[in-house]
Amino acid sequence: MTRQQARLHIWRELGLASGNAMVTAGYVNDRIDRGQRMVALKTRWMEGTGSTQCTAGTAEYNLPTQRMFYVQFVQHKNRKLEYTTERDLYRDDESWRTQKGVVLKWYQPDATRVGLWPKPTAGSGGTLRFWSCMTPTLVSSDTAALATPSQYHDSLIYFVCAESMERLSEQDADGRKQSRFLAKAEGEIALLK
Repeated sequence: MTRQQARLHIWRELGLASGNAMVTAGYVNDRIDRGQRMVALKTRWMEGTGSTQCTAGTAEYNLPTQRMFYVQFVQHKNRKLEYTTERDLYRDDESWRTQKGVVLKWYQPDATRVGLWPKPTAGSGGTLRFWSCMTPTLVSSDTAALATPSQYHDSLIYFVCAESMERLSEQDADGRKQSRFLAKAEGEIALLK
């Protein structure tokens, strides 16, 4: 399915002949890109790996590509590290940022970096490998095909419709139209798992 076909399908589902002042082609195109990312996260259809070199004394590393999001696990020297949070590390020991030793855990301080605890010591460098969901490439033109596999196209359409309902303000007072689109999207994903 191309971006243009998806956009026309979305407008039909919303009961629009074509875009209007609130749900323009640009708005729908942006939502299609966001929807592809959401479907990728919910279905894990686009997983990837990457690696970077680990050096002594360095606790935080940039992810090897900006397309990575939702890191699932990290390996250091072919050993899977345990996930933790900065909050848990701080709760256990307030001096956790200064500790050095054999790397045992990983945390994610923000969307673009991964941290290690304790900091690696001299000689304990090596390769960090990341497994994560990947962000699909943005659709660059109306004739370009969507990155989302065809079995998830309906879910993508319904996610975009649900977001568009907020913009249109056509939902009834309790938001049933929007809820119906979200339920349809979730149902499509559940059927395919």
